[in-house]
Parts: sequence; structure tokens; C-alpha cells
Amino acid sequence: MSAPWTFRSVVPTSAVPPGSTQIVTLHGLQSASGQITGLELLASSNIALNQSALEMASNSSARELSDDLEPGATPQSHEILYNVVFVPAQK
Repeated sequence: MSAPWTFRSVVPTSAVPPGSTQIVTLHGLQSASGQITGLELLASSNIALNQSALEMASNSSARELSDDLEPGATPQSHEILYNVVFVPAQK
């Protein structure tokens, strides 16, 4: 079994005070077409950001898998860890 793929998104938001960073870590599956499904919360430094992280990750499409394929190989689903890093919005 291969290790989970790790994705990270940095999201500026006014919900994070200046000088701090908040992280939400999600676990899920990426289908062969790139769709992220089955998301579940693993860890969070701020529960107020959990729903935003889940919505952002479920609406995103992960990178194309074709770059990782050998010629003639069939795309596969992958287990993923998705880290959403919330940073202060620039004013």
C-alpha cells in the first residue's frame, strides 16, 4: 500500500488574528478523476474554521494524475491528507 498523498492549501482569512496561523487537517480519498471525497476531520487548531476547510477541500480538484502515470497505466484512487493552513488576510 502506498503512503497517502499530502496536499496543502494556504487560505488568507480575516478570521485569523495577525501573527498567527491556524491549521485544519483532513483525510479523504482522491478518485482517479481527481475528485476529493469521503473527507473527515483529523485535527484542528480552531474549530470555527473546520466547516470552511471541509467545504474548500470538497470543492477543490486535486492535481491531474496523468503526470504520475506510466504509459498504458490506469489512473487509480489515492488516500490523501489535506492540510488547510489559514493565515491572516493582508489589509
